[in-house]
Amino acid sequence: KQWSTTTITLREYLNSLDGDLAGTRRAQEVINNDSLREEVALIQENFLQIPLVITALEKRLPLLTSLTIVENLSQVWKEELFRPS
Repeated sequence: KQWSTTTITLREYLNSLDGDLAGTRRAQEVINNDSLREEVALIQENFLQIPLVITALEKRLPLLTSLTIVENLSQVWKEELFRPS
């Protein structure tokens, strides 16, 4: 998965620091954790849709339209979040 330029820059910066301080070491461990990076990317890709759905629902659309919006989001999550890795 792609990382933003900001994240890549932050990673390079943290990895360039001397790891003598506990806080620096911990930051390096976190930024280099592949599993954590994948989880953050998953959240970023899939959960950023929530504000869009909320905004659409706030427009007081007809009930059928609102239900369709929620159902579509639910379907996307089922397909993306729960598919085998």
